[in-house]
Amino acid sequence: MHSTERTRWLPYEKAKKSVDAILPGKDYQHTLSRHLIVEGVLAEDLLYLQRGKKPKRILRFSYERFADHRIAKLMLETHLDKKNPERSFKNGRPLAAFFKDHYTYWLNQGLIGATTARNFSMWTARTRFTPCP
Repeated sequence: MHSTERTRWLPYEKAKKSVDAILPGKDYQHTLSRHLIVEGVLAEDLLYLQRGKKPKRILRFSYERFADHRIAKLMLETHLDKKNPERSFKNGRPLAAFFKDHYTYWLNQGLIGATTARNFSMWTARTRFTPCP
């Protein structure tokens, strides 16, 4: 999914277009998005944003842990300053959004776990780093 989005889902058409761009020129029966849905890697779902409103058709990863690690990888590739990781977690930076309050931290604990110090060794030369004081 796109690392600029702050959701665990994308609108169905946007996600389908992005996935199918990997293997273009296929009829629906042979598209990558269809096969990923049939195999259970991606899930088509309905999202109810407001009571009484028509639900939004979305596409998301079926397995939350898989999504956590995929999203963490994309977020780190996009937003982590490898030479100065602390700067990446300053207020106003995309990675800081996961730590803005207790509820947000709780909501994103799987995603935060996927970006632990063990994973930072792949991205930085530092061996010890704590984003939250």
